[in-house]
Amino acid sequence: MNTANNARSQNTEKLLKETYNRLIGRHPGRNVNIVELCTRAGVNRATFYAHFSGIEELQRTIESDMASEVIHILRNPELGDTIMTEGKMKMVLEAIKKNRPFYTAWYKSSRDEGPSLIDGFILSSKKSNYSFIVCKAGVNALIKNWLAKDCSTDTATLASVIIRFSSSVPEFNS
Repeated sequence: MNTANNARSQNTEKLLKETYNRLIGRHPGRNVNIVELCTRAGVNRATFYAHFSGIEELQRTIESDMASEVIHILRNPELGDTIMTEGKMKMVLEAIKKNRPFYTAWYKSSRDEGPSLIDGFILSSKKSNYSFIVCKAGVNALIKNWLAKDCSTDTATLASVIIRFSSSVPEFNS
């Protein structure tokens, strides 16, 4: 029996996610359909639907996985308190670079914010003043540009730029 927690089921979900990311990596901004995804993954549509209700659920699951990775970095007690440092930012950028197909497609879509990425800088969701909104948009623009240029700037340099840029906004550093 193929239950959600067994290795076979987990491997199939991983395969579907990886295949989806490869497809969007080749054609960012293009919608991936279930038939193409299943063909490339070597599974039938019934198998896909045993794991996800549709492409949108697969996308949300991948987004959640990516956001969880970044949030883990930001909230890791071994990396210090909640203040964003260049070291933490470098780790976040390395996670983005590692998952570049996903983030490239995300930023090329009509969405204008990263998936919980910038919000993760702030542990409280009550901060929404104008300077934060402008800074958030600026950081997203920097990351989008970096991805568009195939992450050609090293993560340490970009982390330094982002930290300097955001240092004037107290919400990014509290």
